[in-house]
Amino acid sequence: MLTSDLVRATVYKASLRPSFLAEGDSAWLQSAEELLEMFRRAVGSPIAFIRDEMVEAIEGEDLPVVWKGLARVLEARCHLVPAEKQVTWQARLDLFARAAILRQNSGFDAEKRAELVSMESAQIGANSLEFLEALYADVPGHETISAFEDISARRLLEEYNLALAQGVVLRSEWLEVELQKGSTRQIRNLINAAKFHQLHWDLTADSDQPEKNIRIRFDGPMSLFDSTTKYGIRLACFLPTALAVEEAKISASLIWGKRPARKVIWEYHGSKVPFPNRHRLAPPAHPEIKGLHKLWQSTENDWELDACCQVLPFGESQFWIPDYLLKNRSDGRKVFVEILADWKKDRLTKMIQGLSESPEIPWLLVAKGSSKRAGFDHPGLGWYRSFPSPEKLLLWVESRAIKPLPG
Repeated sequence: MLTSDLVRATVYKASLRPSFLAEGDSAWLQSAEELLEMFRRAVGSPIAFIRDEMVEAIEGEDLPVVWKGLARVLEARCHLVPAEKQVTWQARLDLFARAAILRQNSGFDAEKRAELVSMESAQIGANSLEFLEALYADVPGHETISAFEDISARRLLEEYNLALAQGVVLRSEWLEVELQKGSTRQIRNLINAAKFHQLHWDLTADSDQPEKNIRIRFDGPMSLFDSTTKYGIRLACFLPTALAVEEAKISASLIWGKRPARKVIWEYHGSKVPFPNRHRLAPPAHPEIKGLHKLWQSTENDWELDACCQVLPFGESQFWIPDYLLKNRSDGRKVFVEILADWKKDRLTKMIQGLSESPEIPWLLVAKGSSKRAGFDHPGLGWYRSFPSPEKLLLWVESRAIKPLPG
C-alpha cells in the first residue's frame, strides 16, 4: 500500500477522486516497463542501488509521485537478504574508537582513513570496498536483492491502483460495502475476511432500498481512540476482497488534508478502474472458525455441522450471517453459531438485544474473553480464553438448540 505522501487524489465538492491509472494508458505502460527493466537488472545488487537509479530516472519527469508509487509497489516484490560478510558490533565499536582517537590526536584525513579501513578489512579477509559494505550491512537500504517477483507492465498499473486505494482507506472513519440481499455467498466471504483481519462491522438493511440491498459498515482507523495504524493496515489488507466483488458498491468517509482537515467521501461502484484479480478467491477463515470445524470432525455426537450462508433478519433492520448451523440428526433441533474472536462491547450488546427479540432464531455466540470485560453475561453467550473443549461446546449447544417452528 502507498504511504500518505504518495497518495495522489483530488477533492471536488466533498467528494474524493483518487488518481487511478487507466489500464490502456500507453505512456504509463511504457514507464512501467522501464521501471520493471530496472528492477530486473538490479537482482544481486543492494536495494540502495535501485533507489539511486530511480532518483536519476524521475528527474525532470512529470508526476514524480506516481513514479515513486510504482517503485514502492515493485520494492514490495523484491526479496531482500543481508550481505554475507558482516562486521560484528564489537569490531565496529573498536574501529570507530580508533578513528575517534586519530581524529583527536593528529587529524583524520582521507589517507589515514584508507589505512585504517585496509587494516580492518584484512582481518575479515576482504578488500576495502567489501569491508565498507559489510560495515553497514545491517542498515536498512543496504540489503541485497536476491530475487524479484516479475510481473507485466499492465499488472503493475493494476497493483498501483490497488495500493493507492489502500492508502486512501488508511484515513477512513468508516468503509461501507453495499450488496444485494441475494449475494449471500459474497456477503459470507466479506464477513469471513473481516473476521480474519479482526475488523469491526455492522450488517444492516439499506435505508434507501431495504427490501433489496444490505450494507456492511466497517469501522475505519480514524474512528478509533488508539491502535489506529495497526487497525488501518488490517482494513487496507481487507480492501482487495471488497474490490473483488464486482456488483458491490463501496464508499468511505475520510479525514482528508491538513490545516484544517475535512471530511470527504470516496465512492467506487463498478467503474473501469483496473484492479488485480488475484484476490477473487475465497478469503481465509479466522483460525478459531477453522478450529471449530476440525474440533467437531474429531468429536462423535448427534450434531451435524454445516457452514451457514443464510442472511437472517433480526431486531430492528439488522441482519446476521452465522458461521455455522448445527442440526441434531435425531430430533431435528438446530442452533446457529458464531465465533467472535474480536468484538466491541456496544456491538455485542446490540446484537444480543436484537437476537433476544427474535425467538424464531436459535442462536449461540462464542466470544473470546470474559463477562468481566463485557460487563454483562447472557445464557446465549459462551466465553473462552483458549478454544473450548468439545464437551463444553456440546453443553452450550444442547442448552440453546430448539426445534424449528411449524410452518
